[in-house]
Amino acid sequence: MTTYNAQEMKSALRHYVTAPHCRNLPHDLVLVNLTYSNLQQQHLEIRLFRSVCLQEVYHVIHQKTGSLVDDLVLQLHVPGEPVTTLPAYHDIDAQRPLGYFLSPSFVSTTTIRLHCIDTNPHSISAHGALENTALVEKYQLSDAAYRERPGTLYQWKQQQLRHNPQFSLQGHAQQHAALQQAKHAHRLGMPLPAGFRVTPEGVVEAVPTTIDTYDATSVEHCVVGARCQVTPGQRRGHVAWVGGKEEDYWVGIILDEPVGQNDGTFVKTGRRYFECDDKYGVYCRGKNVEVGDFPERDLFSDDDEDEL
Repeated sequence: MTTYNAQEMKSALRHYVTAPHCRNLPHDLVLVNLTYSNLQQQHLEIRLFRSVCLQEVYHVIHQKTGSLVDDLVLQLHVPGEPVTTLPAYHDIDAQRPLGYFLSPSFVSTTTIRLHCIDTNPHSISAHGALENTALVEKYQLSDAAYRERPGTLYQWKQQQLRHNPQFSLQGHAQQHAALQQAKHAHRLGMPLPAGFRVTPEGVVEAVPTTIDTYDATSVEHCVVGARCQVTPGQRRGHVAWVGGKEEDYWVGIILDEPVGQNDGTFVKTGRRYFECDDKYGVYCRGKNVEVGDFPERDLFSDDDEDEL
């Protein structure tokens, strides 16, 4: 039994459907590929009757290229035959049918090519004006002007950040995709994914979550010099700096042990707001700082030691 791989079957199918006997073209029909001197674009397999007047062919080309019929020079390319320049539009021979310019041996299954030469140097398609996008004057907008422009994606993002400092476009897109999946599951009668619910009105929505805010109120309990404990890790130290702006406040801590991240330099701004040895400094949000009576731990104490 003969076997064929997928590539061989695909190639055989292509040859079959493009074979002359599959086209079933009328005897008086001609397939024309149209090329143009000013454009890279080609119009393939335009169907024209042999009986159509050559002047009508000029009009067809005008509709497809925009060039005036008076500016066109047509070259006829037939496989296996010399290139022929067809009569100009106003030439008396242009009133003859297209079939007049084909040899008696020409068969309708053969595709011919008409190459159009636009002789007008001021044609709208000259020098690639209809295809070369580099020639098109672009509208430009500076970053500063864009930020001031109302109704833009940037303005919308800033509004979202004022309500939620942790907002990001990527996170918003992921939440939107998850909501669409939840709605789809609800329509199919399937259980909703975790984090979604159906309201009494039958609307699928995300379960509201508490949004952390990092404005000035989030660090009110942090006073420079106060002893504190930082999570995660229950690391102890004292408050060395409190600062920020709008909804982006931070607390700088000098730890008792070298379990921090820096020497007082804030990576986000590159500035050093307090001084300490390397790995003794850390910046964190106010919610992660507990101020109170947190004395420095005695590394040599043993709480499990039996009393004497």
